[in-house]
Amino acid sequence: MNTTNTNTNSLSTNINMSIIDYCNTNGIQWQPVQLVQKRPTMCFGVMPKSNDFYGSTMLSDEEFAKRKSNVAKYQHIWISTVQVQQIDVDDPEYDHSGLTEDMPYYESVSKKLPHVFVHLNNKELYGKRECLSNNDKLEMLNGQGAYCLANAVVYNADSPIQPVSDEILKGYREATATPPSLPPPVYTENDNDMVTELLQMINPARADDYAEWTRIGMCLKCLDLHNVKLWIEWSKQSPKFDNEAACVAKWATFSNTGMSLGSLRFLARTDNPEQYAEFTESECLTEYEKIKMEVEERVFKVKYTAEFCIETENGALVRLNRSNIKTAYEELEFTEMVWNKELMEKVPVKKCFMETWFKDPVKRMYNSIDFLPTPLESPPNVYNTWKGFEIERDGYYIDRKPENCDKIFQLIKVLCNNNDDAYEYVLDWLAQMLQSPAVKPGTAVVLKSKQGAGKGTLVEIMRKIMGNAYVGESSNPVQDVFGPHGNAHIGKILLSFDEIGSGDTNKVLGRLKNLITSHRCTYNEKGVKQVEVNNCCRFLFTTNKSIPISIDGKEDRRYCLIESSNEYCKDTVFWKDFYKNVMDNENVLYGFYKALMNRNTTERDWMLMPDTELRNDIIQASQHPIVFFVDRLIRQMETKTKKYTASDLFNAYKEDCSGNGINFSGNCKSFGIMFKDKVPFEQCGVVKGRSRTSMFYEIDRDIMYEWLSDNNYTAFDCLPSTNELTTGTSFF
Repeated sequence: MNTTNTNTNSLSTNINMSIIDYCNTNGIQWQPVQLVQKRPTMCFGVMPKSNDFYGSTMLSDEEFAKRKSNVAKYQHIWISTVQVQQIDVDDPEYDHSGLTEDMPYYESVSKKLPHVFVHLNNKELYGKRECLSNNDKLEMLNGQGAYCLANAVVYNADSPIQPVSDEILKGYREATATPPSLPPPVYTENDNDMVTELLQMINPARADDYAEWTRIGMCLKCLDLHNVKLWIEWSKQSPKFDNEAACVAKWATFSNTGMSLGSLRFLARTDNPEQYAEFTESECLTEYEKIKMEVEERVFKVKYTAEFCIETENGALVRLNRSNIKTAYEELEFTEMVWNKELMEKVPVKKCFMETWFKDPVKRMYNSIDFLPTPLESPPNVYNTWKGFEIERDGYYIDRKPENCDKIFQLIKVLCNNNDDAYEYVLDWLAQMLQSPAVKPGTAVVLKSKQGAGKGTLVEIMRKIMGNAYVGESSNPVQDVFGPHGNAHIGKILLSFDEIGSGDTNKVLGRLKNLITSHRCTYNEKGVKQVEVNNCCRFLFTTNKSIPISIDGKEDRRYCLIESSNEYCKDTVFWKDFYKNVMDNENVLYGFYKALMNRNTTERDWMLMPDTELRNDIIQASQHPIVFFVDRLIRQMETKTKKYTASDLFNAYKEDCSGNGINFSGNCKSFGIMFKDKVPFEQCGVVKGRSRTSMFYEIDRDIMYEWLSDNNYTAFDCLPSTNELTTGTSFF
C-alpha cells in the first residue's frame, strides 16, 4: 500500500513503547474498559466523563495521574480514533509487511493482527468504519473506538504517524453525513453480563446455605456497591427467600473483604465445569490470560512489601518471596506466537508463565495486607484478611435453629465465682467481641482457678463461634507475642494466655498494656519487611498461678481479675453431659451466639472494673516496696506529723529492703524520684521542703494511713496505740 509521507524515516530507530504512554504522548484519547465477549463496559469511577482524557483542559495532571493509577486493575483499554485514525488488518493471510515495516502499530486483542496509526487528510469524507478493499481484509477506523490489552506494545513508536492521501483512497465510498463527535462512554454499574453469566453457572443450592448465600453477597458487593439487585435475583432461587428487604438489610452489613471476580469464577468452575469451559473459550482469551485467570484466583502480589501470597482453601495466607512463588508454579508454561525475522513469520514459542506474570502491569496486586473486621471498611487496594466469623459463614450452621444455652451461662457464672458484677462484665466483654470485632474495649480478663474448672472450655466455645483463624493460645507471650517475630496476636480477635503468671509477663508488662489498648501494632514476620497492621486482639488470661499478673494499683483499669469457683473441678458427670449436650450441639452454640449478639453493650464503661477479692489482693501484691515501707514507717511515728531528712529516709528504706530480702541499687536522688512517683504527695499528706542544710519530707501519719487504707495497700487494720509504738522496732 502506498502512502504519502511528508516526513522522512531516516531518524527512526524502531523504538517500542507501551500503548498508554504512546497515546498520552500523541494526544490520543483512551479509557480503561472491561472487555467481555467483545462487549465493552467502561470502568465506572476511573474516568467518569467523556472528556476526562489525557490533555483535557478540565482535568489536571495530578487528577489524571491519580486516575491512571487505578487503571492497573483493568485488562483492556478503549482507544478513540477521532484524533488519530487506524487501519485495521482483519485477515491473517493478508501481507501487511508494507504497512508495519516503518509505521507505528499495535496488535489486536483476539487475532493479534496489526492496527496501524494513520492520519486521514479529509476524514469527514469517510464513515466510522469503512472497508479499504472489497474483501474486508482492511478496515479504516475513523471516529469509533478500538480495543487492546492495557499492556499492549506499540511497535515503531518513534516513527511519525503518516497521512493517507485521498489519491490512495480513491474509490473509497464517501460518507454523506458528518460523523458525530466522540461519543460518551456507556457506563454500567459493573460488568453485569459477565457477573450474570457466572451466577447462572453457580449451583442454586448455594442460595439455601446461609454461609454460601452471604459469601456470594459479599463477593458481589466487593465488585460493585450496586450489585444488590443481582444478589436479590439470584437469592430468589432459594425456597427460603423471604423478601427483598431482608437481602437489603444483610447487604448493608457486608464490608470490603478484598474478594474479586475470581471468587465467582471459582464457584462457577466448581459447580459447572463444562459450561464454564465454554464460557472461557467464548471470552477470546489468550493461553496466558486463561492461566493467569486461574492462578489469580489464589495468588496475588503485595506491592509495599514486595512479596507474593497464596490463599489456601481454609482462608490462610502463605507468604512467599519472588523465588519461592516462582518455584511453586514453575511447571506453568504457555505458548505465544513470536515473530521470527529469519522465517519472516510468527512461530509458536514456549514461555515461562511466572516470568511473564511478574512483569504483567495488570496482575492481581494490592498495596498492603491488613486485618479490618467489622465495622471497618477495607480500601480496594488493601487485601483484607478478615473473612467473617465461622458461625456466620460455615455451612455447619445451615439450619439456624438456636437452642437453650443456659448451661453455657451457668459455666460462665461459676467462672465468675457467682459474682453478679463480674458475670455481667464478662458477658458484655464476650458480646462486644462478636458485635464489633474491630473496636477494642481496651481491657483484658483474668480467670484464676485450679485446673479443670472450665476456663479452657470457655475458650473452645469462642473458638467454635469465631473460628480457628481468629482465636489463638500462647503459654509463652514473651516469645510468641513480644519476640523478634512474635505474631500470635496478629489477625486474632481473642488470644488466650494459658497458665502464665506475673513472672512470665513482668519483663514486657509495659508493652502488654499498650497492646491491650492500642488499635495498631507493628508486625515483623521473618524474611518480610516490618509493617504496621490493625490490632483487634483481646487477651484472656487463664491460669492457676498465685499471682497471674502485676498491676499498678486501683488506677490500673486494664485488667478484670476474677478468682473462679472450683466447683466443677473433677466433676466428671457435669463435663460428660456438657460436652455431649453443649459442645457437640451446634444449635446450642448458635443460641449462645445469638444471645450475645442481642446484648446491649453500648453503655458499658469498660474502665469500671468489678470489685473482686482477687483484684484487691493483686493490687496489694503488685505494689512497689516503697509503699509497704511507708506503711511500716508511719507505725513508728509518735506524733501526727514528722520531718525526715532525705538521707535519713533513704537509709531507712535501704535497711527495710535488706530486712525483707529485696534487692535495691540506687542513691538518695533516685529514691526521691521513686518516692514521689509511687506515693502521690498531695493525696498522702507529704510535703517536700529544703532547710539550710538538707532536703526533707514532712509526713502526715493520719492522711498517709487513710490513703493506704482506701487503696487496700495497708497490711494493718488501724494505726498503733502509744504502747505499741514504744515496743516496735525503729528504723532510726
